[in-house]
Amino acid sequence: MAIPVAKRDRVNEARCISCLDCVEVCKTSATDALSWGPPKKLARSWSQAALIAIMLLCISGAVVAAYVFPIPSFVQTFDQTRDAQPERTATLLMEVNNLSCRGKSTLFAFFVDRDDLYEIDGYLKIEACPGPSPAQVHITYDPAMTDEGEIKQAITESYFDSEAGFWRHSPFDIEGYDPLDGDE
Repeated sequence: MAIPVAKRDRVNEARCISCLDCVEVCKTSATDALSWGPPKKLARSWSQAALIAIMLLCISGAVVAAYVFPIPSFVQTFDQTRDAQPERTATLLMEVNNLSCRGKSTLFAFFVDRDDLYEIDGYLKIEACPGPSPAQVHITYDPAMTDEGEIKQAITESYFDSEAGFWRHSPFDIEGYDPLDGDE
């Protein structure tokens, strides 16, 4: 690229393509702009192949960690609380299909916090981590006011919107739950 890198503290020319060939061939130690790697005390230079291998290893590790230890991000975590938390609560852990984005989390909350036949009474806290199906959902509730079956019904049953005058079908399925099974 014909850039006199040995005479510069910083390379910021537009023609620099960040190939790092200058780091490989430059024997000048006068500038730190052309060096990278471990501290100088280790007195060892690293090749481009080592840099690429370390970057790929870090990226691969991050991807694996995201699947093994799913951590909800701020944007994709839905958390809604209503009423005051009672002394005794229970938590329902579910895997819900079709809960893939922030908008679907809002729709999910709409079905849980409804005002019809399937309304859930008392304290309710919803925590959802939208993502590929099935998504993890934690619902904390007051066991003196409701039970798991009522919560699952509220999620899966259709809702009649009296203001709009039509039925809203629930797009959500709960893993291992059949709404037609009377044992739930």
